Amino acid sequence: MSAASVKVGNFVRSADLTPIATIIQTAPVYVSFPMPQVSLPALREAIAEGSSSVEVEIPGETKRAVGRIAMIENTVDAATGMVNVRANMPNQNELLWPGTLVQTYLNLRTEEAVTVPSAAVQVSQTGTFVYVIKNDIAELHTVKVARTLGGVTVLASGVDDGDQVVINGHLQLTNGARVAIRAPKKADS
Repeated sequence: MSAASVKVGNFVRSADLTPIATIIQTAPVYVSFPMPQVSLPALREAIAEGSSSVEVEIPGETKRAVGRIAMIENTVDAATGMVNVRANMPNQNELLWPGTLVQTYLNLRTEEAVTVPSAAVQVSQTGTFVYVIKNDIAELHTVKVARTLGGVTVLASGVDDGDQVVINGHLQLTNGARVAIRAPKKADS
């Protein structure tokens, strides 16, 4: 409930446009966001399979809230090609606050895949590759990239789960070179 907008002794009438106080539900809450119409078939399929979820991140907050799609607007905005989607967030810990601007992440499916930091993937005239470290030796592995999502690259082939890959110092490496793994340097405060 908001702070009262009137004090004891104020004259209040039902015709007044100013509310006495505002009551807002905080658990659950809805989060609305636009998405491109081209993604609509994949979203509808994920909802039918029950595999979709929405993660919400508040700027400056490390935790994410998780919820489900509650509704897809029944029209696409012709000017922008976007459709509005609404997610229902349980919000038991009141991480989300009504009116807050948030970053939304729509998960359409979960799949098993081998991923590496995008900095590990190098491109040459013969294709894409990564250096894998085995027994302190750099081995050049040709890889097939399935897709890149931000700073993570999903590989279709070329690297096994658990392999250590080089993410820095590629120019100093050749296939079969002996390497020493170093921890990343800390930034000076």
